[in-house]
Amino acid sequence: MIRAYRFELLKLRRRSVAIAMAGVTILALFATVLTFSRASKNGRPNREGYASTITQLEGHQGLTAGFVDGMSLIGLLIFVVFLISTTTEFSGGTIRSVLVHQPRRLAWATGKLGALLTALVASITTAYAVAVVASLALAPTRDVSTSAWFTADGIGHAAGAWLTGVAGAGFYGVMGVALGLLVRSTVIALAVGVAWAGPLEHITQNAWSGATGVFPGLSFDAVARGGVPDASLTHAVMTALAYAAVAGSIALLGLVRRDVTS
Repeated sequence: MIRAYRFELLKLRRRSVAIAMAGVTILALFATVLTFSRASKNGRPNREGYASTITQLEGHQGLTAGFVDGMSLIGLLIFVVFLISTTTEFSGGTIRSVLVHQPRRLAWATGKLGALLTALVASITTAYAVAVVASLALAPTRDVSTSAWFTADGIGHAAGAWLTGVAGAGFYGVMGVALGLLVRSTVIALAVGVAWAGPLEHITQNAWSGATGVFPGLSFDAVARGGVPDASLTHAVMTALAYAAVAGSIALLGLVRRDVTS
């Protein structure tokens, strides 16, 4: 497994991976700019849990509000990157040569996922840092007081936002790898995954608020945002772990049992 992990880390030293990591940072920056520019002075907080008022931004959660608000898009991007990284092993024909050098398929899959998660932590940490710096720069432009940001509650929440961001994005990534191993076709896997985690889940959510605590994508999103009004962090984590465990087990079983024809 260690050899597979090191090998997969070397494979991640590609321009496409660097572009994807830059995309995560850009999304975090973009979300932070939108959060501060669109926050109203006299409005009420919205029911989705996004920071929407100046009062919210002045609270202890304000420093990382933009980063948290951007995790929905960031998670979906991570899902796509992990999925494509997996399916290209089959469509590109590299899986056969990989398994020649590493015939233990479970060890290869574990090493690949570990390498991808290592890159994910580095990417999310960079995006987090950029979002925090952007928040500090944007606060004076909207006359947002930052005194609550540096209290014990503010620092604790900021640390928690990074941790839940990494966890939520990690769940998206695990599901991307699992779907890629099961479907093996980039086009089909993307169509199924993005359609389900994107419009279908959110359309259902608009009609049924309980969907947030039931569907996988919405649960991953709730984890990444540290909990939402319709699903607590604890409930979201338990639901996400269940989905990740089931999907991962099925994907690994399929990897071991199915022939590799590419």
